[in-house]
Amino acid sequence: MTINVNDSMLLQISGSQTDLLGSQKTITGKQSNHGDFRLPACLSHLNDTPLYMAVAYWGLLKGRGFTKSEISQVFRVTERRATDVMNYIYNERRDVIACEKVFFREKQGSRRLMLIVTAVVEPMPQKGQAPVTKTVKSTRSRTSSQANHIRTWFLQRACGPFIS
Repeated sequence: MTINVNDSMLLQISGSQTDLLGSQKTITGKQSNHGDFRLPACLSHLNDTPLYMAVAYWGLLKGRGFTKSEISQVFRVTERRATDVMNYIYNERRDVIACEKVFFREKQGSRRLMLIVTAVVEPMPQKGQAPVTKTVKSTRSRTSSQANHIRTWFLQRACGPFIS
C-alpha cells in the first residue's frame, strides 16, 4: 500500500501546524540505546512504530518539507537524533520512503537540510509474521560422508609394489 501526497483525503487531514501537534503520547525505545520520543496526536493510530516511520508519516501529513529543528520540537528528541533520523530515512530506507533532500540558505548564510516525504510504502511484515520455510538438508553432510567412504577405502587397500 502506498500513500501519496496528492491524495485528496490526505490533504484534508493535514490541516494546520497545531492540528499536527495536538496531544502527544510517549513511545519507549525498544533497545537500551533507543531513547523515548513523543508521538503527535495525528499519528496516534501508529501504536508501536519506530521513530523513522513516525517521522515519515508526519512529514507526509504535513505536505511540505521539514527540518531537524521541527522534528526535534514535535517528537521531543535532540537535534542530533533528529538529524540521524533524517539521514536514516534518506540513505537507508529509500525502499519504504520516497523523499527528496533539499538544501536552503538561512539569513545568516548557513545551509540547512530539508527533507520532503512524497510517499510511504507499507513496510515488510514484522518478525513474528515471517513465513515458515522448509529446512533443506545441506549438501555438506552428503559430501563429508562420501569423503569418509573414500578415506576408508584408501586406508584398507593393500600397499606395496603389487599392482592389480
